[in-house]
Amino acid sequence: MKAQVAKDPGATLTLEQSKRAEQVSAILSQAAKVLGSTAAADAWMTRKAIGLDRKMPLELMMTPEGCLALRDYLVRIEYGVYC
Repeated sequence: MKAQVAKDPGATLTLEQSKRAEQVSAILSQAAKVLGSTAAADAWMTRKAIGLDRKMPLELMMTPEGCLALRDYLVRIEYGVYC
């Protein structure tokens, strides 16, 4: 996902951009809950995870499929299922 700066300060997000932002926010919130803190979630986002094919969670957030994989992985962590 490439960061973009709006040329019009009053511009609003498209529906797709809004859904994407909501999805990313939900994953970050879930990670903070499961891992115990926002700091732990932030650190986790930049570490490769064995259960994610040695990819960084931040990389996976770039695609809708990756977001689904992250949500599933966080649920598995929460319930103690790591494989």
